[in-house]
Amino acid sequence: QPLKDIHLRSKYDYELAGNGNLTYLKYLGIAALFILFIAWINYVNLSTAHSLDRTKEIGVRKVAGAGKFQLIRQFLGESLFLNIIAIILGILLFRFTLPHFSTLVQKDINSLLVTDWSFWFFTVMVLLGGTLLAGFYPAFVLSSFHPIQAIKKSTGISGIKSGKNILRKSLVVLQFVAAIVLIAGAVGFYRQLRFMQNRDLGVNINQTLVVNQTGNVDSTQIPSFNAFINDMRANSAISSVTASTSVPGGEVGNSSSYALKNSPVSKRCRNLGIDKEFIPAYGLTILAGRNFTNDKPAVDTNLVLNILVNETAAKIFGFTTPADIVGEEIDGSGFHCKVIGLVKDYHQESLEYSFDPIVFYPEEERNFGNFSLKINTNNLPALMDFVKQKWTTYFPQSPYNFFFLDQRFNAQYNDDKLFATVLWLFTAIAITIACLGLFGLSLYTIAKRKKEISIRKVLGATLYQVTSMITKDYLKLVLFAGLIALPAAFLLVNGWLKKYAFHIDLGLWFFILPVLFIVTIAVLTVLYQSLKAAVANPVKNLRK
Repeated sequence: QPLKDIHLRSKYDYELAGNGNLTYLKYLGIAALFILFIAWINYVNLSTAHSLDRTKEIGVRKVAGAGKFQLIRQFLGESLFLNIIAIILGILLFRFTLPHFSTLVQKDINSLLVTDWSFWFFTVMVLLGGTLLAGFYPAFVLSSFHPIQAIKKSTGISGIKSGKNILRKSLVVLQFVAAIVLIAGAVGFYRQLRFMQNRDLGVNINQTLVVNQTGNVDSTQIPSFNAFINDMRANSAISSVTASTSVPGGEVGNSSSYALKNSPVSKRCRNLGIDKEFIPAYGLTILAGRNFTNDKPAVDTNLVLNILVNETAAKIFGFTTPADIVGEEIDGSGFHCKVIGLVKDYHQESLEYSFDPIVFYPEEERNFGNFSLKINTNNLPALMDFVKQKWTTYFPQSPYNFFFLDQRFNAQYNDDKLFATVLWLFTAIAITIACLGLFGLSLYTIAKRKKEISIRKVLGATLYQVTSMITKDYLKLVLFAGLIALPAAFLLVNGWLKKYAFHIDLGLWFFILPVLFIVTIAVLTVLYQSLKAAVANPVKNLRK
């Protein structure tokens, strides 16, 4: 495996903690490009919308001898100038907000520098691409005006005006397509995150303090293990104590190949060493057979080892009715095993992963690495001091390491929570930029239609009729954008959800919430200017 692939592209079993997630980075990169795309569309829209105000300027320039390509260079220069200012402000904003973003993502990126050549290469490409994409069409439209028509009334260029209206509407649709896709993605991810956090895990991880054994131990330490457990159980603030090789919230420590007796086909299962208190302490369910009582631990390979298996393990061994595996003999991990019980599947890890086949076996005390204490107290500091004092007394060679199990389990979703926060932030920025463009475009459109609105009011048009006349055009565009965006968003979000073994279904809410949200925002954006125009004195507008 290439060393450089480990951080973002490695998904092996028993991976060291701390890996990044390339999928999240790709989605955030797409969201960033959507934001940039929406900003470019705003520039094109507003530039072409205001082009009629510059027709006389263009006509005079052409009469004075300016050629078409000179005008194109001028307008591309304007676009380049604005893009340069935006790049400079963006870099300054990046440097200013980097410490805050570092706190948000919980990574030390304050030292992130912009001296790498690839950063500047990408910046220059964005600058040139933005200049051409945002400036080329306005430059082409503005430089194409005929000087005689341009010097006359601007309304004489009806063909160009009509074409630009179609383009502006198309671009408005495109930017709201991007915004709706982002909203749908953010809503879908948020609901998946809530689903994972609220789903019944099938295992009780609440009020569980886990003390981790990291020191080297041998059989001479067995009395210390027993004494420690007895002291914990004697404390009224601790309702139960259990020891195991692994606990929920991460992969089971190791795995081995197992095969049914007289079968050549082997299956790989996770090995989880537990004591007889583990099943009841964690609230696991025995579906068939029995729990461990005084079963001998995995020491002598010449003796039959009693084991428990979960439902998934029973299924991979070919039992359509999992309970039928009870009583079967299985060979694996150097032992001859007999299945004495079937455990209901539970979520050992986050819901990103499916149920693993697990073999539970009775383990020696000295091989237990985790002591799970189910606590019930209002005086947690005193209990923590008690546990620490007993631990250092019985295991002076082992550091006192502990964690609360629910916090550790939920820590599996830290990256998901962080991604959701950043994605909502990006979505809010995209919506704001899209609405700013819509606000500017509607402001310009209403300014051009002031006399029409005034005449309608004089002829008896009501406030509702005037405002609905203006807002319905934009409402149609947003709804049309929803028709385009939702299938794309569905494919994107549904494809992303498939990486989770357990995920939500994209129901009717997925198609209603994003469109309803963006329609509300868009209508409110246009409605202010519409109401302002509708209540204005028509006499003042008709005098101009």
